[in-house]
Amino acid sequence: MQGDSAASVFGGFGYTRFLRENLAGTFAVDGIAVSSGINISSTLAATGTAAALSIPAGIRWNPLRGDHTTQALKPFVAVGIGPVIGIADASFVSGLAVSAGSTVRATLGGQVGGGIDVFAGRSFSLGITVTYNKMINFSEPVGAWRNFNGPQAALGIGWLLQ
Repeated sequence: MQGDSAASVFGGFGYTRFLRENLAGTFAVDGIAVSSGINISSTLAATGTAAALSIPAGIRWNPLRGDHTTQALKPFVAVGIGPVIGIADASFVSGLAVSAGSTVRATLGGQVGGGIDVFAGRSFSLGITVTYNKMINFSEPVGAWRNFNGPQAALGIGWLLQ
């Protein structure tokens, strides 16, 4: 019997500091549950999970000209770079032998994309961001994964501290 599931569900938090009305610095911690699986046969039972954590720092730039202080809709282009940490756990039972192991690997990754923030007043915003994540392959696989490249869509809620 074999089973595998792939989630690719992102969760995380971010901090954005506006340097000007059209330029902001960003910092985020994003987690992704990549996969879990099970394999059972007459001689072996195995189970495992793999996950990743991305910690990018970057910038967001609003390409529109004019007075941004009165705009309710603020589009932006975003880029970021930072470490990506992959974590995998596995357990095996074969006959009378039981073993378990963990793997942690790190590499460098980046993202590029864009989005739009909708400001409801000067202190609250809702936003959507779509990016493509690209990273250097791990030196050894994390679970079955060499990298976690691919698109990411995120919904955001923001409070502007003044």
